[in-house]
Amino acid sequence: MNIILGISHPKHVYIFKNLYSKLIETNHNVLVLVSNKEMTCDLLDKFNMKYKQIGNNRKRMFFKIIQLIQFIIVTLFYTIKTKPDLFLGFGYIHFALISSIFNKPFVFLEDTEVANKIHKMLLPFTNSFLTTKNFKNTISNKQIRLNANLELAYLHPRYKEKTIKKAKSDKYIFLRFVSWDAFHDAGHSGLSQNMKELLVQKLSEFAKVYISSEGSLPPHLEKYILKIDPSEIHEFIANAHLVIGESPTMTTEAAMLGTPAICISSWACNLGNFEELIQDELIYCYKPNEEEKALDKSLELIQNENIKLDWNYKAEKFINDRIDLTEFLFWYVENYPKSFQTMKENPDYQNIFK
Repeated sequence: MNIILGISHPKHVYIFKNLYSKLIETNHNVLVLVSNKEMTCDLLDKFNMKYKQIGNNRKRMFFKIIQLIQFIIVTLFYTIKTKPDLFLGFGYIHFALISSIFNKPFVFLEDTEVANKIHKMLLPFTNSFLTTKNFKNTISNKQIRLNANLELAYLHPRYKEKTIKKAKSDKYIFLRFVSWDAFHDAGHSGLSQNMKELLVQKLSEFAKVYISSEGSLPPHLEKYILKIDPSEIHEFIANAHLVIGESPTMTTEAAMLGTPAICISSWACNLGNFEELIQDELIYCYKPNEEEKALDKSLELIQNENIKLDWNYKAEKFINDRIDLTEFLFWYVENYPKSFQTMKENPDYQNIFK
C-alpha cells in the first residue's frame, strides 16, 4: 500500500511516529510530506522518519496563501510520482484537493472544534473524518468518533514506557508560552506579559522554573529558558510537578502523563476534549481575564505534597477507559475502506484496541 502522510507541526510527528514504524515494518510504503514548523524536521530526523520538505509554516496571511499554492503544486508532483492509495493527515487543503482530483481517499484527524470552517470546506473532498468522541461538532456522516485523545497515539502506556524515565528528585515547574500565529489562533490570546513575569516570580519561591516560548523573552527571563533536546520534552513534562501555559497540546500531554496542568487561553477551555479533562480534574483552564485565578490555583497546587501521586492515579484511570489510538489507526488504514464501514455500522468495534 502506498500512503502519503502529511505533517505540519511537531505534535503531528509524535501522533504518527509509532504508526509510521508499524506501516514500514509491515512493508507499506509511506511518503511523509512536511511543512516545517519549529523543530518538526529535527524530530522527524530524530525518529528516523524519511520525509520530503514541501515548505515552512508562514506567519502572515498573505504568505500563507502563497504557501498554499506551493503546497498544492508540490503535493501534485509527489502524487504523480508515488501513485498513493491513501492520503493521511490533518485538515490540509492541499491534501483534500489533490486526493479528490486523483479519486483517492483522504483520512484526516482532528480534536479542535475551533477550525470548524476549514473542516466544512474540506469535507466534500475527503472520505473519512476522525474526531475524538467529545468533539462538539457533528459535521458529516463521514465523521467517526474515537474513544481516545490524539495524544494517546504516543503517550499511551505501551509507548510511554519506552521513552519516560524515572522521576528526577528535584521539584520544578514548566511554563509554556505560544506565538498565537496559527490559523486557529487568530483573534485569540493567553497570558499577559505582566502575569508571565508574576508567575515566574511567585512560583520560584517553591520550585525551579523553566520556560519554553515560541516568541522572544525579555532579557531578565532568558535564564529560565529550557535547554533540552526537543525529543526529551515528554520525559521533562512527566517529571514536572506542574505545567502552566497557553498551549492546549502541552497541557493535555501533561494530563496524560500524570502532571497537573493549567491552561490560560481565550479559546481552549471550551474544546470538547478539554471539558472532559476539566471534569476529571486533570486540567484547570482559565480565560485571559481570569489569569489571577490561574496564579492562585498554581500556588495552591505546587504546595500540595501528594500532587504527583494524585495525578498519576487520575491519569491511569482516564487512560484505561480509552483505546490505543496507534493500534486503531494501523487497523483502520490497512483495512480502508472496509474499516470505515465497520466503524459506521458498529462504533464500539474500536474497543477491541483497548
